[in-house]
Parts: sequence; structure tokens; C-alpha cells
Amino acid sequence: MTPKKRSPRALSKMGADSKTLTAYKANLKREITKRKRMEKELISLAKFPSENPYAVLRIDKEGLVLYANPQSQKLPAPINMTPGQRVSESWRQHANRALSAKKNLDFVETINNRSFLFTVTPILIEGYVNVYGTEITDRVRAEEQLREAERFAAIGRTAAMVGHDLRNPLQAIVGNIGLAQEQLDKINCPPKEKREFKESLKEIKSTTFYMDKIVSDLQDYARQVKPLLVRTDLRTLIKETLLSCSIPQNVSVTIGVPNNFPTEYLDSSIIRRVLTNLITNSVQAMPEGGELTIKAFRKKNPKAIVITVEDSGVGIRPADRSRIFTPLFTTKSKGQGFGLPVCKRLIEGHGGAISFTSQVGKGTKFTIKLPILKEGKSRLQGND
Repeated sequence: MTPKKRSPRALSKMGADSKTLTAYKANLKREITKRKRMEKELISLAKFPSENPYAVLRIDKEGLVLYANPQSQKLPAPINMTPGQRVSESWRQHANRALSAKKNLDFVETINNRSFLFTVTPILIEGYVNVYGTEITDRVRAEEQLREAERFAAIGRTAAMVGHDLRNPLQAIVGNIGLAQEQLDKINCPPKEKREFKESLKEIKSTTFYMDKIVSDLQDYARQVKPLLVRTDLRTLIKETLLSCSIPQNVSVTIGVPNNFPTEYLDSSIIRRVLTNLITNSVQAMPEGGELTIKAFRKKNPKAIVITVEDSGVGIRPADRSRIFTPLFTTKSKGQGFGLPVCKRLIEGHGGAISFTSQVGKGTKFTIKLPILKEGKSRLQGND
């Protein structure tokens, strides 16, 4: 038991023995030492928040800000607070929960796409909390990127499996459609019925080709991109790609590629695949007709081949623009959400980049930038 706080002289007058007096002195020394240590800690704590590279706030259980160090003033509103202000109700609740639980409590605030981690430390004796804050935006983004990478990897594995399993049955269907068309020509039946059969086969064939495109998108997204570079006449490649696409009569096409455009080292199959997707999208964006313009030119600084595919269609809504290269995202009733992600993957695998600009009601323009290469395969060998 701690002796009562009487002076040594008083204890002597009361007839206290030397043992009791010695014990009291020892206890007093310990108390003095403890208080000195506490004073030093208080001095240290008083200095520490002002020197702390992170935000430090002191808040009482009523939500009143008692102290705010200079770093806390750099926090964005509304979490930028000064002494005398009251914090939000959610912050007051965090403070009271930490005091009740008698342990630290963490919470995250997101302001204007910036994330902040706050640790609430209860100071039980005084009845207030210290809140230590630091920005964790980079860490949050890195975690999101990791989750996205894992998601895309899973999509890629599924795409490869589905594409492989569907390719052979589709080829069998296409082969049987061809045989059926040949047999139909040999069958004697009324002309009207024969026309109806031919229309049905034509529709089946068209649907099968659409399914085949989906499989191709799945496989292209899943496979490694290893460009095989050969000298390519880009103007001819663009013309041949247009001939293979279905262009409605109400869509006018303009090719803006100089006749003397030099041959380039390109993987023609990759560029053809990307152009086919972009042209198809442009046509679908102009259901009432419009203008499709494809251009190519050389950029001097930095050196690059630039290909643009522009339409006068409906445009892309602002809310959708950040997601159009995301697998499985689509605004089409019959879309699968792999066309543009495949374009991005193929172009980046070719060492280039793809971007776009769009105005609702005025159209969309996709821009492809590819490196100008003087050698063939070796320049892109590492782009898997």
C-alpha cells in the first residue's frame, strides 16, 4: 500500500520508525522520477505533432478539434480542420468507438479520388483521441491494379478455353452449310421454297460468322502477341480490309493515305484484325448512315506511323469512355465486350498505342500509333 503523502518531518514527529521513513522516501523518489519522465514525454509529444510528417489531430469525445499540426492543414476539404472546429458525425463516432474499445481504430476517407488512412489512438486519461493521417492513394491504386490484373488473367484463361472448345464445332457448321447449299441446288422443289431455304442458310451462315468472330476475339485476347514483321503496303492493306468488311450503301468511305506512302515493317494480320474491328464498330455507330474516314501518315516527332479510323456516328457517352477497353464491357445488345480490348492488346503487343476522342452525336475517332522499324522480327521480339 502506498503511504500517505506526508513530509518526512511529520512522519518523524508521529514517531515513525526509520524503516517506514525509508520506504516513504523511496516511494517519493519513484513518484518524482515518474513525473519527470511523464513531463519529458509530454514535452516530447507536444513537439512531435508539429514535426510529424503526417497529419495529427486531437479531438475530444464531443468532436471538437483541440489541436491540428501543420501537416493536417494540407489535407483536402472537408477533412482539413483547425482547432475550435467540430468534426463530422462519422469522425466523432470513430473517436468515441476508439475511446470505448480502449484501442486503436483505423478508417479510410476518399476525397477527390485521393485516399487517406487515419489511425485513431485513444488517450484515455485525458478523454480525447489523437488522429494520425497519411495519404495512401498510390497503395490503393496499386491494389486495384493488382485486382484488375488478376481479373483479366482469369478472363484470359476462360477465353482461351471457350475459344478452343467452340472453334471446331463452328468450322463443322460452316462446312455443312456449304454442303447444304450445294445439295439445295440439286433438289427439285418449288422456286419459292428454294428461295426460303437459301435465305435460311444465308442467315445461319451469317450468324455462324458472327459466332466465329466472338471466338476469334476470345482467342486473340487470350493468346500471346508475337508480331511477325514484314514489309507491308499499308494503303493496300487498308483497301483489302475494307473489301472484307460489310459496308452499307448509306455509309461513304474515304481513304486518306498518300499513293507514295512507304512500305513499313508491320504484322499485316494484326493490323488487319484491328482495322476490321474498328471499321465494324464505326459502321454500327452509324445506323442511319454517315461518313467513315481512314487515314495514315508518318509522324516526325516522335517518329511513328499513325492510322486513324473516324466516323460521324452516335459517339461514346462520357460515362462509358473510361471502360471501353475493359473486357466484357459493351453497350451493344449483341456485343460481348472483347472487340476493343482485343484491339488494345494487339496494338500494344505490336509496340504501339491506341487512343480515341469522341463527341456524342458527332462521332468517334480512334488513333493508332506504331513504331517505325527499320528491321524485321528482332525489333519486337520481346513483345509477348
